[in-house]
Amino acid sequence: MARRPNLTPLKAILKGQPRNVAIEAVYQLGHILSHRFSWDEFVARTGTGNKMPYQTEALDWVRDMVAVIERTEGAPVPDLPKDVRVAYGRCLNGLIPPDTSPRLVRQEDVDAFFREARLAS
Repeated sequence: MARRPNLTPLKAILKGQPRNVAIEAVYQLGHILSHRFSWDEFVARTGTGNKMPYQTEALDWVRDMVAVIERTEGAPVPDLPKDVRVAYGRCLNGLIPPDTSPRLVRQEDVDAFFREARLAS
């Protein structure tokens, strides 16, 4: 069975963050893991200027998450085995809080539209 990392410490870092910040942080963390970047390499390649405020805010949380992973695994990200990096990568969506924004269109209205369209044809 595939390894399943403990995401609890990573979730604790993102707890209470706006959804867009969490999504950006997860995206950036995935980028670091997939390309085996150290934190310094990641910052050098992506820069920190000319970013939206939520992207800049996410960088702080990404740095903390990278530190947690490296402390937990006992090695810097570039030295982690591929299976460890992939295991974290497969679980990253579990760090994104659910979308609680109201829908512009209710599912019941969509279903009713299709029912009426079927009846009309």
